[in-house]
Amino acid sequence: MLTEEKNKEKFYNLSYDRIFKTVLINDDYRFLTMLLRDILENNTLEVIHAEAIELPVTSVDEKVKILDVLAKVGEELFNIELNSCFDTAILERNLNYYFRLLNERFFRGDKEPKYRKVLQINLNIKNDAKYDKEEIRIYNLTRKELYY
Repeated sequence: MLTEEKNKEKFYNLSYDRIFKTVLINDDYRFLTMLLRDILENNTLEVIHAEAIELPVTSVDEKVKILDVLAKVGEELFNIELNSCFDTAILERNLNYYFRLLNERFFRGDKEPKYRKVLQINLNIKNDAKYDKEEIRIYNLTRKELYY
């Protein structure tokens, strides 16, 4: 008896974490630069360095925190997170990442911050029909006096 084997290639889009990181963190940062230029409406922006890093934990019980994409642009640091849902836990996790990076701007004895700004960009992908009817709120946390 002959059976027909179907070879279907699965298509992975940027909503998959590994694909997202692979595309944005490449040798020339071309796609990451294009993304940031579009979001920030700045055609002269150039990404100096980007990587996916693990934030240090403060206790044995603390969950490991791996940032999706951390990019350095001039004297600014950008954390770009890809989220597949909009729940409160994701918002709190992303805020935690942001405040950890903001806190690490200064080291002991520093008179100047390590980075002029730390910016967080959350890309929220709707992968579920249940989010179609939910209200989405966007909060911008800014304090201009923090920036030089």
